[in-house]
Amino acid sequence: RALADAAGQCDDDDDPYEDGDKARHGARHSEFAAWLVATFGAEALRAGVGVLDIAGGRGGVAFELSCRRGIPTTLVEPRDLQLDRRARRFVRKAGVAPFAHVRALLDAEFEASAEGAALLRSCSALVGLHSDEATEAIVDFALKWGKPFAVLPCCVFPRLFPHRRAADGGAVKRHREFCEFLQAKAAGIEAAHLPFEGRNRVIYRRCGAAPEPERPICQPCEAYEPNLVRRRAAAVK
Repeated sequence: RALADAAGQCDDDDDPYEDGDKARHGARHSEFAAWLVATFGAEALRAGVGVLDIAGGRGGVAFELSCRRGIPTTLVEPRDLQLDRRARRFVRKAGVAPFAHVRALLDAEFEASAEGAALLRSCSALVGLHSDEATEAIVDFALKWGKPFAVLPCCVFPRLFPHRRAADGGAVKRHREFCEFLQAKAAGIEAAHLPFEGRNRVIYRRCGAAPEPERPICQPCEAYEPNLVRRRAAAVK
């Protein structure tokens, strides 16, 4: 189990899907988008400015929602947008407009900006697929702004977030503990599994609720930049 946790593989004892019944890891964006539509409803996701896809990397989830399913989506991601070849070809042939992209981290600075506040206020939901360090912040901001959300936690980063405590009072170090920690943040938060290989447990809240303007937002114990951003900055120097 320790090896599985370190490698980012799914170690859930209650995963209802057998390995042979799961889609390949590369299908995770499509599977998540399909689950979002089935769970929240397409019309609900289209409300306001649509979905915020947080720390979505190359925009796989945003592409599946916006380009394939017609659900307005904004990618909030500090890195340059680099759609893969398949997505670029689809956008070109279908003649559809690509999704919006805001180069930012989901943090207090984003929330304080006019653009960030408007997006948080008007979005239909916040989502994150393997959003790493941003995962807990997605949940916190969704609860603060009274929004539905769905996240699939991956890496735990216990050194960056030593404040997290498991049910037994110990530090949150395992994927399962992290999922349970997120689910315990508020009433009405559910958990399910998606049928793809790898970390496939989704933590979500179906409906919005009263905003909690005083809810604190988690902060890493050191300034965070995505690893790729950090490596590129070092290379320039």
